[in-house]
Amino acid sequence: MNRSELEAVQKLYEAHFDPSSYAAALEVFGDLFPDVRILIQVEELEPHRFSLDSVAVNTDEDAFKDYSAVAHINPFMDAVAAVMHTDRLYQSEEFIPRELVRKTEFFDAYLRPRDRMDAACGFNIFRKPDCIALFSATIPERLSEDDRAALTESLNRIRPYVQESFRMVRNLIQRTAVAQASSIIEWIGTPVAIFDAQERLVAQNKKAAAIFRAGDVLRLSREGKLCARRADASGLIEAAAASVLDGALPIGPLRIDRPTSAPLVLYFVPVGNSPEPNPIVRPFSEGLPAYMVYVIDPDDVDPAPSEMLASSLGLTRAEARLAQLLHEGLTVREAAESSSTAYATARNQLSSITRKLNLSRQSELSGLVARTMAKIPR
Repeated sequence: MNRSELEAVQKLYEAHFDPSSYAAALEVFGDLFPDVRILIQVEELEPHRFSLDSVAVNTDEDAFKDYSAVAHINPFMDAVAAVMHTDRLYQSEEFIPRELVRKTEFFDAYLRPRDRMDAACGFNIFRKPDCIALFSATIPERLSEDDRAALTESLNRIRPYVQESFRMVRNLIQRTAVAQASSIIEWIGTPVAIFDAQERLVAQNKKAAAIFRAGDVLRLSREGKLCARRADASGLIEAAAASVLDGALPIGPLRIDRPTSAPLVLYFVPVGNSPEPNPIVRPFSEGLPAYMVYVIDPDDVDPAPSEMLASSLGLTRAEARLAQLLHEGLTVREAAESSSTAYATARNQLSSITRKLNLSRQSELSGLVARTMAKIPR
């Protein structure tokens, strides 16, 4: 690599940890070819959509907005699709000649106003069946053959380093997230397990591992998905996981019956993403924590934490007792009967709880109590 190419790769490594700096890294490479649009792009393939988190240099400020409207008719994506399972450099002219590009609707709508760009080349960074990330260059008609050859040679030189840098940071993000999740849940007093967006186990504490290993009520499938011994209970777990992933709201209580004991109670609580996830890497990262599952055994609940729950959340003792009973899987009516309290009084207490904690629904209370109870020493 020449000095500018090396500097571009170095800045790219730095930008992985500050995605706002990706443009600065591209500018170094773009300065070598000022007439060429240099782009790190993320595109969904089915349906075809362009991510505005993509980064480009040597282009106008309206380029992303205009391209988003016509991305689905981009003829260059046929070339990308043909080589998406390889790491090699692709040239659009391998699949569609420049003169045919200039006859397309995409050329008239998008390329003609931008220096009559009529060719593209680049390479894959990440790929999934429905999504792809590319390092690409879009080339204007006026660029000489010598300059086109120089661009191809330069892209081929930086290609392995760029690809490796993105794969390295993806692995680092995944390992860091799993390590943090594992360290957080290990000291929690109740069984807790963390799952990713594919519903596969990411981390579990020792109490959760013991329950899954016993397998008499809950277990893990070969793929690492949470399921139950009974098929109907597995269906409930699958539906709860889908709901927490879809709505990013706590789900629970979910009761899983046991033959000789009170039902286990499960809470599904979403795990927030990092404040500034890397927008290029994240769509291709698997195994990141997506939600926690708290497992409550009513036969193993210490009554004392209701007082600590009151202190932690600023509730009265009666309100905290109601919150704990709801957390254990009882309905409001059942909790009222258990506490020898009128049903109307329990409803008023629940309204007071949600008002004090600024909650809009009972499922949010379930998630908050689950997290708070997990932190109370047993």
